[in-house]
Amino acid sequence: MPHPSLRLFIDWLQKCQHEVQCRGMQLAAGRTPKKKSAVYAKLDADLASEKLQYSVYVGHLFAHVFPGPAVWDYFNSATAHYLDRLSYLHGCN
Repeated sequence: MPHPSLRLFIDWLQKCQHEVQCRGMQLAAGRTPKKKSAVYAKLDADLASEKLQYSVYVGHLFAHVFPGPAVWDYFNSATAHYLDRLSYLHGCN
């Protein structure tokens, strides 16, 4: 429905909230999570890999290069590359 009444919208929102809450309770009680499709599992692994590479590089900068004058240029370049890569992986480019 393109323009539902407020009551219909609230009913729909409550139903969605109830489903999410029930699923959270099931997971907290020990139910196994649903298996991810291979595409999403690979995307999660790629995102984690990018995050790790960025963290290691930035850690190296501030442990070994800081307070050198070029540290902020390296940091800005690494951050721009990291954000570009995440944008690409999310399909937002």
